[in-house]
Amino acid sequence: MIAKEVRKKNYTNLINLKVGAIYEYQKDDSTMYVYDTKDALGDRVILLKKGDTLVSIEAPLYKNNVNELNEFINGLGAKETYVLLVDYVNTKDYLPGAKLVTAIYAVEELTSGQPVGLFNNFVAGFGADNIQNEIRTDFVTLEDKVNLRYRVKIRS
Repeated sequence: MIAKEVRKKNYTNLINLKVGAIYEYQKDDSTMYVYDTKDALGDRVILLKKGDTLVSIEAPLYKNNVNELNEFINGLGAKETYVLLVDYVNTKDYLPGAKLVTAIYAVEELTSGQPVGLFNNFVAGFGADNIQNEIRTDFVTLEDKVNLRYRVKIRS
């Protein structure tokens, strides 16, 4: 919902890709990209880039979106990439070299809970031709590495 609301505001650049579209927002030396997958689920992925570090918040589901977004991200030249998972799984083919980050309490859910069940239902319903049927579970947990209260400064 956040990405949908953001998209309605003034973006600095619209990049129409073959499958989806990227809405780019620039603020000082940081860039936010909102990838509209244009899939049946209306999914969006938020990318935050500052310098040569990029964080993806959540991940796309369909192979065509995964491939397209991987290609776009590779073109950004980020040296460090992270995928922050809140309540959905990450397939093995989305940013395979990125560090997969989540909160320690979410690890069980993201490896065997409802998100995995939902993902398995999508694979069964839409087929492995459309959705990579393997998920990553090589998490780095936030509590193990950083205390976000001190490391992230949110400004309006």
